[in-house]
Amino acid sequence: MCGRYALHGHPDVVALQFGLDAAAHFEARYNICPGTKILVIGTHGERRVAETRRWGLGSKLANARGETVAEKPAFRDAFRQSRCLVP
Repeated sequence: MCGRYALHGHPDVVALQFGLDAAAHFEARYNICPGTKILVIGTHGERRVAETRRWGLGSKLANARGETVAEKPAFRDAFRQSRCLVP
């Protein structure tokens, strides 16, 4: 979680890339950091939808490795229940 990233694509392109029914509403941002609200692609039933979520795991300050995220106690519940795609 120590990184930052940018989101500056066109909303229609994001919708097409992720198979959304409607375009996501967002403004271009070039310095997105942990702790802020970000655009994510989640699921409602079988449909993918764009929604806003807070980037982070609450007050847990730790980094996860992709190889062990499903096993470590700090991350395994969030990994099972709150998965999403970050464009």
